[in-house]
Amino acid sequence: MPSELKSFSDLLDGVFDIQAREGPSRVCDLRTAVARHVKAGMCLHTLVTHAIPYGLINEVIRQHWGTDPRFSLATMGAASQAVMMLKGGLLERIITTYCGDVYPTPGPNPAFTEAYSSGNPCAGSRGFPI
Repeated sequence: MPSELKSFSDLLDGVFDIQAREGPSRVCDLRTAVARHVKAGMCLHTLVTHAIPYGLINEVIRQHWGTDPRFSLATMGAASQAVMMLKGGLLERIITTYCGDVYPTPGPNPAFTEAYSSGNPCAGSRGFPI
């Protein structure tokens, strides 16, 4: 570490400081980011990783619960995060390859079974075989 730096945070401050030419900082808390950028009717993609962004999904649910935002959810596998959104009435459709529980073993989830049976969000509501 160069001698003019007193700590690791000094190094980070120098690297990540917002320069005047970059405009004002856009860094904000999660509540503000969701309120500012997540709008009704959007297609939300929850990544294709083993690190599902539960904090982000939970904040979307908190802010949109009971408002009928008609989100589309795109995800590799719709599991617990999608169940919460489905039960909260946030989803118009789910775009996925799998709807069900994954832990402790893969299997059906009653919320998805109910949605299929009632003609709601997933493939069944679009006339595709389940």
